[in-house]
Amino acid sequence: MDHNDPSAVGRTIRSLRIQRGITMVQLGKRAGISQSYLSEIETGKASPSLTTLFALAEQLGMTPAGLLRPSVQEDEIVVVRAGEATDVYPVSDTTGDVHFRAVLRQGPLSMSEFVASPGDDLTGDFSHSGYEVIYVAQGSLVVTLSGHDPVSLGVGDTMSYPGELPHSWEIAGTGPVRVFQVLDTPAAHPPH
Repeated sequence: MDHNDPSAVGRTIRSLRIQRGITMVQLGKRAGISQSYLSEIETGKASPSLTTLFALAEQLGMTPAGLLRPSVQEDEIVVVRAGEATDVYPVSDTTGDVHFRAVLRQGPLSMSEFVASPGDDLTGDFSHSGYEVIYVAQGSLVVTLSGHDPVSLGVGDTMSYPGELPHSWEIAGTGPVRVFQVLDTPAAHPPH
């Protein structure tokens, strides 16, 4: 969407208003503007001021940025059910349960699920472009970033770091580990 295109902003406002079952008179009154001005905004004949944009967004349960964003396309909404992942990548050539499951690749993001058991080989320093965010869903993990002290993570812990910084993971404890990893630049294969 061209943020300078008043008709695109107006179409978004109109669509949201109709979805919420609000009349132009009701929305105009709640936002502190006249129905005729709202009509001009919705038809692209007028651009809302910043104050009006904020007021309309609040009344529609949106953020101002949400009103400026283009409509969401159906292919932007992706659900991957358990067992439906198309790619499983081994982390190493061990015979253990170490694997990555490609959970989702959408736009500039990719999310993977990593599962490993104690004794599985996770050796090696990894690096890649973009940022990495990891969330430990089960077990314990030690993350070592080049030039930094190791960081111990447990269930519910989250960590982020620049992917370009060489890093490694190691299972801590006696049980399996399950980690979710989000990268802001999808890779052909997960980096671990």
